[in-house]
Amino acid sequence: MRKVLALSLVLNLAFAGVLAWRLGARSRGASMPAEPAVGAVVVSNEIREVRRVAVGGNAETNRPPAPWSLIETNDYRAYIANLRAAGCPEPTVRHILIADIQKMFEARHRAEGLVDEEDNHWLTASQTAARERQKSRHRRALTEQQRGLIKELLGVDWWEKTRELLVSQPEVELYTGFLPEDTQLKLIDLVYGLGTGKEAIEQAAGRIMIAEDEEKVKQLADDFRRSLAGLMAPAQWEETTLRLLVMEGSFKGGGDWPGLELTGVEFREMLKLKSQGQDVLAKMLDFTDETESAEVEQAREELFHAGLKELLGKARFAAYLRSQDDNFIEVWDVAKKFNLPVEPAARAYEVRQATQAEVQRLREDPSLSGAQREAAMQAMGAEVRRAVQSALGAEAAQEYLKQHGNWVPGVKPEKNP
Repeated sequence: MRKVLALSLVLNLAFAGVLAWRLGARSRGASMPAEPAVGAVVVSNEIREVRRVAVGGNAETNRPPAPWSLIETNDYRAYIANLRAAGCPEPTVRHILIADIQKMFEARHRAEGLVDEEDNHWLTASQTAARERQKSRHRRALTEQQRGLIKELLGVDWWEKTRELLVSQPEVELYTGFLPEDTQLKLIDLVYGLGTGKEAIEQAAGRIMIAEDEEKVKQLADDFRRSLAGLMAPAQWEETTLRLLVMEGSFKGGGDWPGLELTGVEFREMLKLKSQGQDVLAKMLDFTDETESAEVEQAREELFHAGLKELLGKARFAAYLRSQDDNFIEVWDVAKKFNLPVEPAARAYEVRQATQAEVQRLREDPSLSGAQREAAMQAMGAEVRRAVQSALGAEAAQEYLKQHGNWVPGVKPEKNP
């Protein structure tokens, strides 16, 4: 269902070959001459030394230079100009430069002792906390320098991990894949910027939030929403919200509804019904009101079920409810393992429902003695095991009862460790 987002850029074969050569040369440390000239250039808020790579041929060997030497230089502005002049697509220019800048700042983090390290057991708890706060402030300052440099050079305002997250995490593709790439990156940047801002407020407050701190968080969220309004059209935001509903686990079973075939239109309408009365984004970003009562949640669920029943009809609505029942999910997981269709799993589920109702009746029947109740339970247990085997087959029934058979009188499930 999910797939990793492929890079949305097309290079001609020659340029792709040059890029491959460049990466290989870098890994061997061969991209720089032995004694480069060193100069200085202002980048963002710091002075950074750069090496300028000569682009002429080798006079001793009379061989032409490697192709990438005509492009690569540690002068970022010249590097960008060379890439563009070589016909490199603009997204690729951004990807290459952002990766280089990220590598440079990662080296600074290591050099300045900001990467994770073993605890110093000679420090007290308060000293350790103060040290971590200082390091966090330093990390944020370096991140802002990196962000400023990227914006100065490329005119974009992205966190260093944004592109990596977009490419490496299938979940990100699921809820942003329909957007243009630039919009995807800016959206992810906004989300992670919001999370980082909230973290900074909480850390400054020592994790003890007072009304003033909560107001700062609220202002942060309001600014975020205004930025969203300027980034996406209403229809795009509605689509994103619907996808977020899937991602945040609104449905059990990972959105798998065995026995219920949904059209694309029906699925969208289901998501719209599910989003009624809730702020999906706030829930995902942990900006929800924790004082919301269980009664409000229940009323929202009842409203959703009423709309869904009207959308699907009685029989298909029953199939949806079944798919959200943990008891059915357990038997369906086993059925899938044995390549069984939904019908056997549904029959086993019905056996379980009927058994649990009968067990409850026997326990509450005042006319039965303890011995009579126990005998009835044992007889029912034997009959239930036969019914489950009839529904699932011998092997699947054995697996199911072994893992999830605690509801059958006389059966003790053996959970995997």
